[in-house]
Amino acid sequence: MLLGISIGGFFALAGATVVRLVTIEAMGKGMSIVFMGLSAGLVVAPALATLIGEAFGWRTAFMAAACGLLALLMQAVCLPHVPATSATSLASLFGLSKRRPVRSGLVAGLLFFGGEVSGFTFMRPYLETNGGLSATSIAPVLLVLGLASLLGSAVAGVLADRVLRVGFGATFLLLAIAAVGLLALSDLYLSIFVFAAIWGIAVGAGPVMTQTWMGRAAPDQLEGVGGLCLAVIQLGVTFGAIAGGIAVDVFGTSAPLYVTAVFTVLAAVPIAAQRSRGVDPRRLTSELVSSE
Repeated sequence: MLLGISIGGFFALAGATVVRLVTIEAMGKGMSIVFMGLSAGLVVAPALATLIGEAFGWRTAFMAAACGLLALLMQAVCLPHVPATSATSLASLFGLSKRRPVRSGLVAGLLFFGGEVSGFTFMRPYLETNGGLSATSIAPVLLVLGLASLLGSAVAGVLADRVLRVGFGATFLLLAIAAVGLLALSDLYLSIFVFAAIWGIAVGAGPVMTQTWMGRAAPDQLEGVGGLCLAVIQLGVTFGAIAGGIAVDVFGTSAPLYVTAVFTVLAAVPIAAQRSRGVDPRRLTSELVSSE
């Protein structure tokens, strides 16, 4: 429970903190730096934990909690004091849902992260069953996916500051393409690497795009919209895993990838609809507050 609270607090406050350190216009690049660090940690940590566990026993790997103390020390030394600009009440938190761009971002985040978790949770059994790969052959695929997420986070920062709506929608479609590609060409080892890399790029870009979109949708309530966004994403992750599990039980190991493809295509719909409703994401900072 304490681990969940700390992870939730990090993501909820990341966007608000980044904007205090840079500007709302450069939020995308700032978030990309944060999530590049996260992606790098997710690539290194599993391998490092395995090595530590094999050398000293699996319980020793939990000593990596000291990394949290190191992060706290770095925060105290390197980051300036960034107080909240306003208090976030329960009423103002729910009031954010009245803003159409906020609702669009929440729906898109719910579908995107739910779809990604649904497919990724069962990617290994799918590759073993449908692709005929061994655990040894799957490990390099997951490594490529993790490294590609670093690239996705870096590229997303530039796109988020320049073409937010287009980049956001393209991220969803990339993940759908990766899922369909794995479904169609799972018997070709090289193609698995290609589509795993595309998957990784989308996964790395997704959090950057989502956080930037939500920050620009409510620049006056950054802490509140960050917490609301995280709650919806966690809900999507939960239901995505459940949907993937049910799909495996009923239809087999390939079914969760179909869930991923469908969910991510649907996630692009509310973002694409923004322009048709007359909302230009490049001017979110000034226009979206007045649309409350």
